[in-house]
Amino acid sequence: MRRARTLLAIVATIAVGALPAAPALAVSPGPTLSVNGSADQHAISPDIYGMNLASAGLAKQLNLPVDRWGGNTTDTYNWKIGSSNTGNDYYFENIPDCFDAPTYTCDDGPKYGYRAFVRKDESVGADTLMTVPMMGWVAKDGKANHPFTCGYSRSVFENQKSFDPYDKDCGNGEEVGGGLVPSQPSRDRMQINASFDGEWVKKLQSLYGSAADGGVRLYELGNEPALTRRPRHTTSCGRSRGTTGRR
Repeated sequence: MRRARTLLAIVATIAVGALPAAPALAVSPGPTLSVNGSADQHAISPDIYGMNLASAGLAKQLNLPVDRWGGNTTDTYNWKIGSSNTGNDYYFENIPDCFDAPTYTCDDGPKYGYRAFVRKDESVGADTLMTVPMMGWVAKDGKANHPFTCGYSRSVFENQKSFDPYDKDCGNGEEVGGGLVPSQPSRDRMQINASFDGEWVKKLQSLYGSAADGGVRLYELGNEPALTRRPRHTTSCGRSRGTTGRR
């Protein structure tokens, strides 16, 4: 047995030694990089530091420079009635700023009431970064309670994978067989254009002054439309029309 192992080791050594040597790879010199740390120095803008939808207590504790009104629902927010659509996050439902409002317009809603949001930022000394909708469709209503208006109603589309346990008529827009339910944006949305956002900016200026006078001076155009765009824009960016993914 020992002799057999020795012979195998000799054969393996000969076989390895017989392999041709790999050619040496040429080393590229690459680009030359130099950094002049003393050139073009300037102060870092405090506007790059901030949070999204910070509470008043936390914003005050952190001396927060910028507070962002952002997130998926802000891209479907209808500032005129105080309502947004939850999109793919939760059954494509129109949800108002506050459920117990006597009217659809909530001035102090606990969620996305923009006036309460700006006033909170003013009280803690933070600048508001306001997201304005860019998808072209926003919530068309904001009922004070269930049943909410939604994009994929069970009464119209019965064959859906899932329905809201709290609002049983609202589905997720996905067929049991794996496809997507046909979309019709006008079921739960109203179409807007640039003038809708322009009116909002003017409203903010009338309430809080111009940017130069301490009003809202930072604006963000839209928020990740791929997460909520399906009922409004049925053709995916960079994908075929037949794609059946959630986004």
